[in-house]
Amino acid sequence: MPDTFEITYSPETENTPEYAAELHAGGGTTSRANLAFLVGLLGVSGLGFAYIFSDPGNPMETALEPFLLGLLSGILAIFLGQFLSQTVHKNAAKKALEKRNAILGPTKVSFAADGITKENSIGRSAISWAKVTGTLDISTGTSLILAHTEVLPIPDEALPEGLNREEALTRIAKWRGKDA
Repeated sequence: MPDTFEITYSPETENTPEYAAELHAGGGTTSRANLAFLVGLLGVSGLGFAYIFSDPGNPMETALEPFLLGLLSGILAIFLGQFLSQTVHKNAAKKALEKRNAILGPTKVSFAADGITKENSIGRSAISWAKVTGTLDISTGTSLILAHTEVLPIPDEALPEGLNREEALTRIAKWRGKDA
C-alpha cells in the first residue's frame, strides 16, 4: 500500500451551497450581535413612532398604537433590507465564483508524510501538516481545516480507488502526529 495519495476535484466542489452550509453551521458571535442590534433597532423604532404620533396631552393612552406601528414598520424594514442585501450579495458572489472557477480549473492535491501539495492553474503550494488544525466531516467527504481560516475539501468521490474516508483520515492523522 503506497504511503501517499492524490485527489483531483473541480472548483465547484468548494462552492456548493451544501458545502458552505455545513462549514458555516452554527452562526456564532456575529449572528448573535446582529440579532441584538436588530432587536434594539426595533425597540427604538417603536419608541420613536410612539413619541412622534402620540397625543401630547395624554401620551400614555395614545402611545400604544404608534408604538406597535413602529415595531411593525421596523420589522418590515429589516426584512426588506436583509432580503435586498442578500440578493445583491448572492448575485455578486455567484458572478465572482463563476469567474474564479473559469480561471482556477481542477485542483490536484497530493498527500504524503512530508505534507500536502495543492496545484491548480494559478500555481502550486506546499502545506505543512503543522498548518492543519483539524478535520471536519461533511456529507460529501471531509475537509481539512488549515490554520483555523481555510478549508481543504477531500470529497469521497475524489479518493483513489480502494481508499475510503476512514483510511484516508487514518493516514492523515498519522502524518499529522495525531490519533485517528
